[in-house]
Amino acid sequence: MTADFITKRPHKKSRGGCQTCKTKRVKCDEGQPQCGFCEKRKFTCLYIKKVIKQSSDAAGSPSSDTVYAPSSPSNSDEWNDTADLWDMVAAPTPAITTSSGMLSPADLRMMHHWSTSTWSSIAIGPESSSVLLLRVPQLAFENDYLLNCILGISSLHIEHLNPQKIYNQKQTSKYRSKALLGFRQAIASAEKQPINWEAGLIMSILLLALCSKDNIDGTNGFTIVNWVVLYRGLAAIIMMKSYDAIQTTGVKPIFRRELRELRFAPVVPRNLVKLLEGISPSDSDFEYLEPYCNVLDALGILYGSLSQDGVAPELWVRVISWPSYTSQEFTNCAVEQRPRALIILAHYLCFIKLIQGLWWVDDMPDAEIRAIMKLIGDQWLPFMAIPLAVVEETNKEKIGRMLLLGEIPLAMNILELQDTDGAAMFSTDISVLDEANCSSEVLYPILD
Repeated sequence: MTADFITKRPHKKSRGGCQTCKTKRVKCDEGQPQCGFCEKRKFTCLYIKKVIKQSSDAAGSPSSDTVYAPSSPSNSDEWNDTADLWDMVAAPTPAITTSSGMLSPADLRMMHHWSTSTWSSIAIGPESSSVLLLRVPQLAFENDYLLNCILGISSLHIEHLNPQKIYNQKQTSKYRSKALLGFRQAIASAEKQPINWEAGLIMSILLLALCSKDNIDGTNGFTIVNWVVLYRGLAAIIMMKSYDAIQTTGVKPIFRRELRELRFAPVVPRNLVKLLEGISPSDSDFEYLEPYCNVLDALGILYGSLSQDGVAPELWVRVISWPSYTSQEFTNCAVEQRPRALIILAHYLCFIKLIQGLWWVDDMPDAEIRAIMKLIGDQWLPFMAIPLAVVEETNKEKIGRMLLLGEIPLAMNILELQDTDGAAMFSTDISVLDEANCSSEVLYPILD
């Protein structure tokens, strides 16, 4: 029996096809630089170059061992030395790229601290904190001044936790300087290159925290005065658009002035009313009487909120946002360190001491009130009785009662208070305190 066979056409076998065709088990036409199969389907066409390894016993004669290395037809010379392919080198460090380049190891440490700790400790309420965790870093990677600001706040937080480490203080100072310089330059060139408005807004408010630990001795100004100045800068950024436009941004929770409506009437201490009633036409403060009255009206909001909300987040949000009610005229008086302006700010500092959970305002009220009293002198002591009493109290509920009732504990002798150096703060006779008139009827309603 004879079997019929169908013979195949003779063909030459080739092992030079591309790796893609071999993987897919299809015939490769070995076209260069791309075979027809890969070109038609837009696949990556990769050829494996055959490299002959020379034997050591017969120089010039090929060994039976062969080594294959990947090769690109257009750049095949790069792969001639297969030994280079297996050199052991350090793995590349993942880099975070910003608008100015990659972050340094120190920057990465600060960013890690921000994302794990700092973000949740510099604002009030979960909505504001989520903005600091998510939206602010996004803006920071696109705007160097904001990046240096949050790195500086993170460094300041570490400095707060480890106050003995000089390195942290230097890091904070470096970031603060770079942030302020970059922000000034961005504002100065806003006409040629428009500033990112949302980044400018959050930068303006975060500067409060970044600059919160400076000048607490009054020798180079007061931190609380810097706050008022910074809020005027924030107002200028807002006016690039409008306050209503903030509601369309991703940072709007940071800019709330209240968590709920104030239903209690704003009230102020009688003593502060007397402070302004004593301004005569011949007094240098007479031309600023209206700005003083307006800022006192705004301070009445805090007294009303304390009566309504107690020591609670609703009050704290109003306290942090209070400087936004101050005018440029009052700001000028504060910068000039006029006693009446500083006395009003000393009463505001009492409310800052009621805030809890914000490390960047810790210790500031006490130091600032002492420095203010030391600067303005004993003749203003009757108007500083409550702030000075607040300095000596740590219980927030008791501080709240002092502010609302004007009651100084009988065991507390204001004249025995000492400054930070341990020296007596006053030499005045105690009879001057009679003018303070801290009776039970100390709050006056604000009249339109």
